[in-house]
Amino acid sequence: MKLGAPEWVMMIVIALVIYQVKIWHDRNDPSSREAVPASAVRTTSVPSTLNPNRRDISDDRELIRAVGETYDVPAGILYGIWRKESDGLRSGWGTGAGWYRAPELVAPGGRCLREYNAARCDRWWRGLQAICSQRRNGVPICDPNEVRTSYAYAMGPMQVLPTVIMDVDGSNGWTANAADFDQDGVVDPHSLPDAMAIAALEIRHRFDRASSSLSTYDRWIFAANGYYGSQSAGYYEGTTAGRRGIQDYWQQWCAMTGSCGTTSAVAAR
Repeated sequence: MKLGAPEWVMMIVIALVIYQVKIWHDRNDPSSREAVPASAVRTTSVPSTLNPNRRDISDDRELIRAVGETYDVPAGILYGIWRKESDGLRSGWGTGAGWYRAPELVAPGGRCLREYNAARCDRWWRGLQAICSQRRNGVPICDPNEVRTSYAYAMGPMQVLPTVIMDVDGSNGWTANAADFDQDGVVDPHSLPDAMAIAALEIRHRFDRASSSLSTYDRWIFAANGYYGSQSAGYYEGTTAGRRGIQDYWQQWCAMTGSCGTTSAVAAR
């Protein structure tokens, strides 16, 4: 039997309706979905911390106080790390001799490869790329090919290592040190509020891991020296060559703010 044009049109319409119903069923019937392996699931939420008392963290001193209170870390240590690591950089990165274009560090003959093994440099480089891939208002927060870091890929005002906040070998998720303190939806070590909070978390975790046999003050020394990594001599105490240590900046913080009191261990030294 031959079908005329109207019949063909009707058959096509019916077929399209059946196809659309099937698509709707597949999307909405749980029994029709394949299970997603747990290993394929990634946590994309950004860790955030509420700003206590809603302080104006655009003011450097108020920011340092707010971060210190949030994570129960002496503000003077945070101020000292900031001054030691970047001489008070507010955001982004420096342009001096100690700041290297990130991709050049893993190029043949790159400074990172000269100082460390290739596997470690690769982890840092991949971590930096992952961090930069976050989007703020639809735009990546940084271009990894333009970012400048230390030769160990430490980034921004507090010289945060990529692997301190990003687990690039495991879940590709955030570590316990990651923080979005300014609550803009990204963890950005080039932004002072986030960088300060990241540093505070790392210091707090190091303090908590310090031996309970140490005094509180010595546990803070242990935590501050550990922040720098392998070379701890002179980082907290300063050097005889006149380079200030965390302790010197902590004392400076006390003098500037008048908030440490005369009984503070650091103020008395």
